[in-house]
Amino acid sequence: MQYTPLLREIEKLLDRKLEEKLEEKLNKKFEEKMKFFVTRVEFDREISYIKTNMLTKKDFFDYMAMYEDQLQEMRDHRNARLLTEKQMADMDDSIADHEKRIRVLEKR
Repeated sequence: MQYTPLLREIEKLLDRKLEEKLEEKLNKKFEEKMKFFVTRVEFDREISYIKTNMLTKKDFFDYMAMYEDQLQEMRDHRNARLLTEKQMADMDDSIADHEKRIRVLEKR
C-alpha cells in the first residue's frame, strides 16, 4: 500500500500520540505500584527508628520490676490503712467500755 506524505505524517503523529498515551498510562501504573515499595534509605531509616524506640526484653523486665515495686507499696499502704482502721475500731470499743465503767463508778 502506498502512503502519501500527508498520510505518513498523520500516521507518525498518531503513533507518537499513542506512544505518549501508553507511556502516560504506564507511568501512572508504575507510580501506583511504587506506593507499596520503599527505597533502601527509607527502609534503613525506619529500621533505625524501630531499633531506637522499640521496647527491649530488658526494658520490659525493668518496667515490670518497677510496676511490682509500686504494687507492693500500694499493698503495704492498704495493709497499714486496714491496721489503723482496726486499731481505731478497737479504741472506740475501749472508750465506750471506759465510759460505761465511769458511769457505774459515778453512780456509786
